[in-house]
Amino acid sequence: MDVIGRSDPFAILYTRTREVAFAKRIGGMEGVGTRSGSGRSGSMAAMGEVKGRVPGEEGVAEGAETGAEESAKLHRRKSLPAQTQTHHGRQDGFGGGAGGGKMLSALELGWVEVGRTETIQNTLCPRFATSFDMAYFFEKSQEIRVELYDRDAKSEKLSRHDFLGSAETTLAEIVTARGQRLCLELKDETKKLRRKKDLGSVSLLAEEVAGLKMTVSLEFVLIKAKFRWMARKAPFFRISRAREGNEWVVVYTSKVPRANRQGPEVAFKTLKISTHKLNNGDPARPLKVEFFNRSSNGQHILLGSAETTQNLLVEHPGQPIPLIRDRKVVGSFKAVKTSVKREPTFLDYVFGGCDISLLVAIDFTASNGDPRKIGTLHFNDPHSPNEYELALNSVASTLAPYDSDGLIPAYGYGAKLPPNNVVSHCFALNGNPARPECNGLDGLMLAYRQALNNVTLSGPTVFSQILALARNLASEALTQTRQQYTILLILTDGIISDIQSTAQEIVLASSLPLSIVIVGVGAANFEAMEFLDADDKPLSSDGRAMKRDIVQFVPFRRFMNAPGRLAEEVLYEIPHQLLSYMQDHGFQPNPPTESPPNGSQVRTQPENESAVSEGDNEGELLPQPSLNKAVTAPAIQSPVLDTIDQGRPRYPQFPAFVPSE
Repeated sequence: MDVIGRSDPFAILYTRTREVAFAKRIGGMEGVGTRSGSGRSGSMAAMGEVKGRVPGEEGVAEGAETGAEESAKLHRRKSLPAQTQTHHGRQDGFGGGAGGGKMLSALELGWVEVGRTETIQNTLCPRFATSFDMAYFFEKSQEIRVELYDRDAKSEKLSRHDFLGSAETTLAEIVTARGQRLCLELKDETKKLRRKKDLGSVSLLAEEVAGLKMTVSLEFVLIKAKFRWMARKAPFFRISRAREGNEWVVVYTSKVPRANRQGPEVAFKTLKISTHKLNNGDPARPLKVEFFNRSSNGQHILLGSAETTQNLLVEHPGQPIPLIRDRKVVGSFKAVKTSVKREPTFLDYVFGGCDISLLVAIDFTASNGDPRKIGTLHFNDPHSPNEYELALNSVASTLAPYDSDGLIPAYGYGAKLPPNNVVSHCFALNGNPARPECNGLDGLMLAYRQALNNVTLSGPTVFSQILALARNLASEALTQTRQQYTILLILTDGIISDIQSTAQEIVLASSLPLSIVIVGVGAANFEAMEFLDADDKPLSSDGRAMKRDIVQFVPFRRFMNAPGRLAEEVLYEIPHQLLSYMQDHGFQPNPPTESPPNGSQVRTQPENESAVSEGDNEGELLPQPSLNKAVTAPAIQSPVLDTIDQGRPRYPQFPAFVPSE
């Protein structure tokens, strides 16, 4: 029953890592499922069992030192409406989802419960003190869900309490919100609340765990006085941290030093590791340092081990530490050039307003096959996505929240343009070279379909013009207060014809705030893409070597059944690449942006957020500011191409590409 009364609210936070499901964007498809694994929660659309792990005491998965994995601590604040469902004239609010109830549970929808807040008695506007630690992954689409309930009993079964509303977002949207505070309108999925409007709102706040920002630098030296027999051997060391139950967790493994292994001491390369990963932020936590002699068969020989702490290593540099084996002292090592300092993180730059812009280039060469034939890479099926759309959706949907204006410049290359059938290697997908930006992911998909219906696939495959355009855009002057980083996403089906010019452009681009992601579509020979990736040997041109690694190549078909993992693979290195550029050029993170006034900028949640009304869209894009700099590219000109509203492109004769259920 509905009465006016106070509330005793509590909330539950859920998360899931989404393998991007295309069913909500293109009709006629079943939902795309998800694979789950260690440290990875997932959503269940059409597939069955979903498994996930919520980081607990360890917080962040092992092995990441690039900043791609950073914890975010979430705080919630809820505002309830004046009237909601009550029980005996009293409201008890709490959030939940994995429990019972007549509606489909969050667990059945693939959500993993992170935790529940406390219950606050007799209030309409609670501020919850409970916070949760979550692992943050730039390269993943991490969905967040909050459910609010009115507590009516001590039971933890949700069917015993009144549902007050829910809200969904992504972790990326929270960390990129102004002041890292995102206010969402609560909605009723049960359709049973009588008060259908103004259910209230929920505010989600994020902050980075402080320990992630402190970095320990250590240079280990192995003293070989008692290891003369291993003068020609290959030593390395491993660091583990203590856990409860007398367990050890490996946090770092060194490489074998290449030089100076013949002298009385062996110096290893300086290691840098966050205090969060090294000891979970506790400098007094026991650490185990083990030295081994590497063996080619994997059966490495233990030379000796020692237990110490971060405090002892940092406060007593150069002091020999005995190494024990079989209860005997067999040698020693020392830590030199030790330090603990705060290092900027990727989230520091995001919180400070660094804009991460996406630029897209799509291969329209004839080697992709006739779009009218089933099975070709650009197959123009109005009911199902082709391989280009699946790859584009996976990567672009992950990056979209980081772009402040939501506008995505998109180009094609390798097609003949009407009406003169002239081949272009750099044309705006939306037909307007002065305003090549698409309005978000939906606008990008729409522009792709419209271009596919309007150009003729041709060739050859040329990257250099697209790269020159990206380099021109990325070369806009950065300042301390105006920070921007560009990601160029190139989709291609294989062999390129201008490898030398492409290599030259990449070398020139390596000194700019730019990363290049290449996704290989189809099953062609991608040896040239592997060459451009330059993981083994840096590219060089005219005697000049690339200044940093900015290219990542991944073949799409390796992740055909899990498109969300494609984004993880190709975007994993982006945080490290952004950090390396900013730090090499002396740009420090700006102070975090301030939160908007309380209660302002509430984001509404329509029932189908991804749906686009056919009457509202009709193939047109919203007014968009032009790029400050752009390489001139020929426009798509056609008798059916119309312009409205100061040059905004419109394709009235083309069928609208309308996302549907």
